[in-house]
Amino acid sequence: MTATATTLFDLPATAVPVPPPVSNGGKRPTVLSYGLGADSTCILLRFLAAPLDYGLEPDLSDLIVVHAVTGDEWDDSLSYVDRLVLPILAARKVRTVQIARAGRRDCDGVVILEDTRTPRRIWPAGPWRLSAELRAAGTVPQMARGRRTCSIRFKGWVLDAWAAHEFGATSFRRVIGYHAGEAGRADKDTQIQDGINVGAGRIVCEPYYPLIDTDGMDRLAVEAYVHSRLGEKIRKSYCAQCPFSLTCAARDRHEERLREHPDAACAVLMMEYTSQALNEKVALYGDRSLYRQLAEDERNDSILSRFRTGAGPRALRPLRGAAPLPPRPVEGLPGRAREALREPAVVVPRGADEAVPPRARPLWQADLRRA
Repeated sequence: MTATATTLFDLPATAVPVPPPVSNGGKRPTVLSYGLGADSTCILLRFLAAPLDYGLEPDLSDLIVVHAVTGDEWDDSLSYVDRLVLPILAARKVRTVQIARAGRRDCDGVVILEDTRTPRRIWPAGPWRLSAELRAAGTVPQMARGRRTCSIRFKGWVLDAWAAHEFGATSFRRVIGYHAGEAGRADKDTQIQDGINVGAGRIVCEPYYPLIDTDGMDRLAVEAYVHSRLGEKIRKSYCAQCPFSLTCAARDRHEERLREHPDAACAVLMMEYTSQALNEKVALYGDRSLYRQLAEDERNDSILSRFRTGAGPRALRPLRGAAPLPPRPVEGLPGRAREALREPAVVVPRGADEAVPPRARPLWQADLRRA
């Protein structure tokens, strides 16, 4: 009789992403993270003009345009997209989804503001604005080591949670608008996604940067293309209180925009004032305040006078039209959203467009704790 050797335990095999499950027709959906700015607008217009060149179906049935609403976008950016971009999406019946944080806590979830093939307007805000969170904390956006915490909380995290809810275990292609001059940012993003895929043991999603990988377009080429297609120059898309505003736009252009939107300018000045009242070292630009910067140019005197006299906005209008749905559990979530489910989110607006049926379940939120 021969004894068979046994081991107490086996070492786990090295985690290798498995071939991804695919969607209808054997083709993965493509999700464009639409930030309303020049880069993502350029990508969208090029997708619409020549879908086959980018691996899309001719009728764009596999494309989903998703916009994460922060609540603090410039009015002129909202107007630009409402007037010039959404009518094109509606005419081509491109599925367009708008989402936002439902509250301060992650367990408050994500709200689907709109899911339609005939979009008519960009929602200016969801239930919880980025500026509301900053005011509640008595601070300005943080930019330690260049980490864009606001973007992570109000864009990346929201998009991840929606994608987990939307696709489950199905892989998808994620498109982000980095232009040819931002190859470093794209490489970093790819590394992060590769790590997520390895951690999940499968391909959660494949990042794709068409302005780099396919078109090789820098910022000037991007802006020229959008202008040629829409007949109107597009401005940078960013929040008025962004600490990177001087990189998003030249100082003169940023301050000109503040003068055009005095209420927004006063709101940011009040945010900074409150922050420095609690900690004088925490100004909008680190050790340099927005107030001091505006005071260096007499063209900004009207903004400063308006701020000092308290003539700026005093309240925000509440969100209307979002209806809660009863909770229902959802299967396991991939990638950053792979932890245990917590509480249900809000979700589907009343009167949702019939072209894309309203959700039969709420969007649940996962605990995205970092290891």
